[in-house]
Amino acid sequence: QLNPQHSWFATRDDGVVYVLMEVRQETDYVLHHAQKILAIFAAMRDLARHLRDAGHRVRYVAIDDPSNRQSLTDNLAALMALYGAERLHYQHPDEWRLDEQLRTWGAEQAFAVQAVSSEHFYTTRTEMAEAFKAVGLHDAMYLIPVALFLTMLFLFQASRCFVRDAKRMKDGLGRVEVPAAAATA
Repeated sequence: QLNPQHSWFATRDDGVVYVLMEVRQETDYVLHHAQKILAIFAAMRDLARHLRDAGHRVRYVAIDDPSNRQSLTDNLAALMALYGAERLHYQHPDEWRLDEQLRTWGAEQAFAVQAVSSEHFYTTRTEMAEAFKAVGLHDAMYLIPVALFLTMLFLFQASRCFVRDAKRMKDGLGRVEVPAAAATA
């Protein structure tokens, strides 16, 4: 979501605080290469600087910030209280895990929480779902077991031929004739 061209940033509003945060929740949930983490943090810090230079209010929570609770939702709750905010808008995350976490957490809050497009995909979230929704999709699911059965048949036939083919290959290798020019070289 590090898109400096996002429509949010087209106009400056002193009533809006843009929050970017480095949290252990995101660095530690799976093993990441250190260079990946450093590159993401550098890009986040650069976007924060870019937004500040454009006159936007930015709250950047660094990984070692004493106020960092190392959890996305814990930090958001604390920041909402700190700023006395009445609503929270966030860009749709690219990852289902985060999307679900924010959706669930947002539904439990007393303030309004709304997700908006990150504006970096060619289509909206619902466009592709609609494009692949088909009346006959349920019937098409019968093709999966048929395809698996055919694959099993082909693998079974291949396994029956393997020993014979391996023997032919080995016998053929023993009869390779070396040209005279290659033998003297």
